[in-house]
Amino acid sequence: MPQQILPPEHTSPVPDDDTKLGIPDHTGPGKAGGRVLRLNLGIVKFGTDNTTQAIALLLSVLVLALIMIIVFWGPGTPQSNDLLSALKNILLITIGVAVGNGIQAKNG
Repeated sequence: MPQQILPPEHTSPVPDDDTKLGIPDHTGPGKAGGRVLRLNLGIVKFGTDNTTQAIALLLSVLVLALIMIIVFWGPGTPQSNDLLSALKNILLITIGVAVGNGIQAKNG
């Protein structure tokens, strides 16, 4: 028979807010000191205290939005093709910086 682990004697029967959610939410106010970016879109929750990573993520989103605008409203011209090519390269670089900083922060 497996051994049952009992809670401490003076434990409250009322769960805290994170326990009620069922999923730990480390993006809420007071949860991450020094945070410079916080995204809370319901299912997607993200926070970082790394300014380089935050800027790279924001630039990636802006460049992706520009690419989508050009693809939907201005395709076919030589200028838009050159601009798309440049924006794709910028997007790859900023995503690389964001991912690289995230991995570096995770590994210490």
